[in-house]
Amino acid sequence: MKNLIGEPVLRVEDERLLQGKGQFTDDLNFDGQLHACFIRSPHAHARIVSIDASVAVRMPGVQAFAHGETLVKVGFRPIDPLSRSEECPVTNKDGSQPSDVRRWLLARNKVRFVGEPVAVIAAGSISQAQAAADSVEIEYEPLQPLINVDDAMQKNAPLVWDELENNVCVDTESGDAKAVDLAFRSAARVVSYQVEFPRHIVAYMEPRSVLARYDIDKERFEIYCGTQSPHWHQQEIAYCMNVPTDQVRVVSLDTGGGFGARARPYPEYAVAGWLAQFTGRPVKWLADRSECFTTDTQSRDHRMDIKLAVDEDGKMTAVRLSSVWRLGAYLSPRSVWLHASYMYLMACGVYRIPAVHYELKGVFTNTAPIAAFRGVARAETSYALERVVDEAARELGINRLSFRRRNLIRESEMPWATPTGANYSAGDYPASFRKLLECIDMNEYSERHQNSRAVGKLRGLGFSVFVDSVGGSPNEFAEVEVDGEFVEARVGTKSIGTGHETVFAQFLASKLQVPFEKIRIIDGDTDLVRTGSGTHASRSLRVGGTAIFHSAERMLEKGREHASECLEVAVQDIEYASGRFIVSGTDRRIGLFDVAKSMRDRGKSLVASHEHITQGHAFSSGCQACEVEIDPETGQLTVERVIAVSDPGKVVNPVIAEGQVHGGIAQGLGHAICEKAEYDQDSGQLTTGSFLDYTLPRADNLPFFETIWSPIETDENPLGVKGVGEIGTMGAPAAMMNAIEDALKPFGITGVQMPVTSERLWKLIRDAKDQ
Repeated sequence: MKNLIGEPVLRVEDERLLQGKGQFTDDLNFDGQLHACFIRSPHAHARIVSIDASVAVRMPGVQAFAHGETLVKVGFRPIDPLSRSEECPVTNKDGSQPSDVRRWLLARNKVRFVGEPVAVIAAGSISQAQAAADSVEIEYEPLQPLINVDDAMQKNAPLVWDELENNVCVDTESGDAKAVDLAFRSAARVVSYQVEFPRHIVAYMEPRSVLARYDIDKERFEIYCGTQSPHWHQQEIAYCMNVPTDQVRVVSLDTGGGFGARARPYPEYAVAGWLAQFTGRPVKWLADRSECFTTDTQSRDHRMDIKLAVDEDGKMTAVRLSSVWRLGAYLSPRSVWLHASYMYLMACGVYRIPAVHYELKGVFTNTAPIAAFRGVARAETSYALERVVDEAARELGINRLSFRRRNLIRESEMPWATPTGANYSAGDYPASFRKLLECIDMNEYSERHQNSRAVGKLRGLGFSVFVDSVGGSPNEFAEVEVDGEFVEARVGTKSIGTGHETVFAQFLASKLQVPFEKIRIIDGDTDLVRTGSGTHASRSLRVGGTAIFHSAERMLEKGREHASECLEVAVQDIEYASGRFIVSGTDRRIGLFDVAKSMRDRGKSLVASHEHITQGHAFSSGCQACEVEIDPETGQLTVERVIAVSDPGKVVNPVIAEGQVHGGIAQGLGHAICEKAEYDQDSGQLTTGSFLDYTLPRADNLPFFETIWSPIETDENPLGVKGVGEIGTMGAPAAMMNAIEDALKPFGITGVQMPVTSERLWKLIRDAKDQ
């Protein structure tokens, strides 16, 4: 059998998806199903005075109505934000813990952002549900909304949560403040820089939807929804419904994107389950795009102050990062811990920085909640660090490339432990950087720069060098079974367009030395897969693949034992090769599928499982260069070239891995040039509530990306992989913004913030000319 590891196998799922044979939640329908319509708050901040549904419940087709108090009466619990859980420890500067305020699935007493669900109608058709919802009368007492994070931190500001003393949710620090202060005092230069990482709409392709039904005989809920983490959904939906976990089954079919925003369940899912139980009929809900914009979790929204100390030899000696985070009205589970721990962990990046201090202040505002997004917390830190590195080179008057090279951790210094607790086990950051510069060819760039100047254009080149913590939940489950003529792998991770059906099959076919077509990957159903943590943090192949590896090893050991019985030899005389169990030194053999059949005839199964638990993080790395041209007369920005050198460890499938890098770069460039979620400061309305107002990068905004691999395998897992899903996003924003500032050097423009639209560029250049 051919070893498929490293081969560019085309995605097997694409044949099904491109022919329209995929099955997403909205494609699924059950006989007699009802349709739900959620009634949402038009206010960003208000008290609920009264709810009158007397007209609605008598309208045609209406089968159920509920509001917050309805769910309380039937025993529902609010969402646990896990802000004080033992698994996600965070301590404030004063020794206290972060706020533990909890969100009810339907608002009670008070609404805290526009679009928050207040009540729900279930009716025989969508139009009937919407008509009934329109007739529900809700009286609100509007309160002053807090949208700006500085307003929310004022001493006498209105409270998003009445039970708290102020709007600060978390105020924590990590690192060695004294060591950083000492380094700053003795530094030749301390460079300060402020960056904003704006709030973003996640905007995955498939809108959220749910189809729920209740099995009265089994007293069991079935929840069909698109998710990255079916078992997390099962656990948290069961918690909110106040039922045992095994009374909830979660099924995730094809899922059109997630990027972190589908890792945790939304209020509508459990509510749909209760409606199904109450009415005795399946209940379906599909969000329109407007609901997604206003009610999906959003991302980023940090204002970061970063200071970098540099000694007389141009070596970085200390960094201090302070972030003010507008986290929204509610806490998404684990979000406080994610930002507090991961931003600090990544504060040194790829550099030999001996002292670090980090501060995070998270503030409640009347905006949608913040949760995970591709590269959560690490992309923000990487961006701040690479921006201040460029600024330090500029202020010190030294070459930005040599400044980076001087401070990069060398391969000979691996493994490297940073003062933040990150342990880099394998990587060659200088080699990756050399590959990047060789690809650019600075002489050719100089010629292009001169050609741009000759026609009145500005050209700039920007860089970023980064490391990414591939962490996430440390445990993952897999089960491998030989059944009939196929090998079935049931995995706890969930494909969300990420190519799992191909890469896992590719790896398993190579491991078992059986035809690729004989592998089936099963995910997304808590009845079929015993447990799991899902897909997030670039962990699927590293942790899920390792679980498959050990499951396959155990399965082969069982097969070897049975083969020894069939062949009447000792177990130690049995080898496995080319899909067969072979008696060493002979031509006696029995195939894998024949062993499975023999075991099945005896009432046994050739199956084994493994729950893999990692001991720490793995660290991918890379570097990127971005080349831009700007027309100073119009502000028109053209991205001319993007080069990415990536070290994700062993590359199992270069086509799929390349696609992951490309997608991450596109999202990162979108952050830099066009994306920002904006709220009206007076009303709290989302003013970028559709694709008419919120711009995503299009194909004609971007060049063809140049991707180069520089893999250093890790011994942290038997596959040698680190992770690839987020490294594109890690480097793109800083490379892009540094390129823009490089282009604007003739005008002395610095401190430019994301997103840099053409209009904004035109204004910056015009103002610089007027000075």
